[in-house]
Amino acid sequence: MLADAVPLYGIRIRSERLELRLATPEELPRLGAAAAAGIHAPDERPYLARPGQQSWVLLPPPERARAVVMQQFAAIGAWSSDAWVLPLGVFVDDDPVGVQVVYAKHFAVTREVASSSWLTLARHGQGLGTEMREAMLVFAFALGARTALTRSFDTNRAACRVSEKVGYHRDGTEIAARENRQAHTAQRFRISVDQWRSRTRPPVVVTGLDDALSYFLDAAH
Repeated sequence: MLADAVPLYGIRIRSERLELRLATPEELPRLGAAAAAGIHAPDERPYLARPGQQSWVLLPPPERARAVVMQQFAAIGAWSSDAWVLPLGVFVDDDPVGVQVVYAKHFAVTREVASSSWLTLARHGQGLGTEMREAMLVFAFALGARTALTRSFDTNRAACRVSEKVGYHRDGTEIAARENRQAHTAQRFRISVDQWRSRTRPPVVVTGLDDALSYFLDAAH
């Protein structure tokens, strides 16, 4: 099985309605199709790319689907414990509906992760964005993170609401480039493990992490 060769594929994060896990190669065409179907309204520019990442959300549907598939292969192929990107597919009843990314640099030292995500447009407004973020945070803190960071354009009110609802605190601003190459203000949000534990949270179950720990932490840690 794939998880025997690459234990990252054995990680499962289960919440009430969702399962977060790496999509298998057989599932990637369906994940790409979910992105191709649309992830935001045509007149919106809500997404802030990770540093160094080319924007893909405005590509035509076939190219957008291809980009999502290639991002998955690229993340696993370039994996290093010093700089990793885990693009977890978000599944509802085995139907892929989005991606919740968690990533870090020098995690063994910083103990901080960052995140980004997208959800197919047909699933907006159902509370899944909040649920997938909470599930990701359970995983991150189980991994040993002390803090988690996320960034959103200040005009992306839905993403900002999710961050604040989950318990992140505003942590300054930065200037980022939109897809139209115009500068815009992005809001940073950060949450600590103590802040996370200070509130009752919905149940989330993480399995398969023990077998994959060496991918996130080098032998010295």
